[in-house]
Amino acid sequence: MQKFISISSGAYNGHPLSVAFEEVAKIGGTHLELIFIHGFSNPFEESYFCEANAAQVRQLYKLNGLSCGAFAAHMDLSTPESVSQFIARMDFAKAIGAHYMITYAAPLHKEAEFYTNMETFVRHAEELDLVIAFENPGDGKRNIIEAGRSGAQVIKRMGSDYVKFNYDFGNLMSQYREDVLPEEDFLHVLNDTVHLHVKDTRRVDNGWEFPAIGQGDIDFKSIFSELEQRGLDLPLCLEVPVTMTRDVYGIPKMADVPPTLAQIASTLSDSLDYARALTGRS
Repeated sequence: MQKFISISSGAYNGHPLSVAFEEVAKIGGTHLELIFIHGFSNPFEESYFCEANAAQVRQLYKLNGLSCGAFAAHMDLSTPESVSQFIARMDFAKAIGAHYMITYAAPLHKEAEFYTNMETFVRHAEELDLVIAFENPGDGKRNIIEAGRSGAQVIKRMGSDYVKFNYDFGNLMSQYREDVLPEEDFLHVLNDTVHLHVKDTRRVDNGWEFPAIGQGDIDFKSIFSELEQRGLDLPLCLEVPVTMTRDVYGIPKMADVPPTLAQIASTLSDSLDYARALTGRS
């Protein structure tokens, strides 16, 4: 598997999807990770996940010289309707060239329903040859997977090569109000981690904001030093939600006035330069 650096389309919320492709190509990116999450990305209907739209997305990748590594479409996997909805997302992810399908798990009190639905999702992942990569959330709500240790427990219970972990360093900061630090927590699930969301955070009076990678409070130098010592060179996505902040409880708030494309480009360029210097990747 190519050890790519992606950029999340979430930085371009409020702009047409085609703009995200064009802008990432302009700053020299090679991979774009699409994000479709209700309340966190541009609004969409469940009917969006169809072959016709997948064909349009494949064309956007081709026209802009970009590739797809992962597809982020977090949702609650415990509900009855999530079975058809998540399968549609998985099919869409595979159709646009993704190797990893990134999602949350489910609320803590829905554990039985979650594991029942996962039986269907794992079978489908095997058929598609698509890895489901669970992500630790950042909204402060109780979840079946909240951090590295609980993530490792779920993955062990599933016992499938098609169920792994996507670690989000920035999410952990708001999930635990910085009482647990990602530099230590990610070690608990490192053996099951196949992909990383590199998101930096900066604590402010009313919560957290998300600066360029390397300009926040997370010690990414020590994190990637640890990865290098262990011989792990994982694919990653730079997730810089420039249109979002989180309050002191972790609840997200979208910006009333989104940054300009020039401002987004500057933040992402700085992030990409930092990540390339940190990892030695082009």
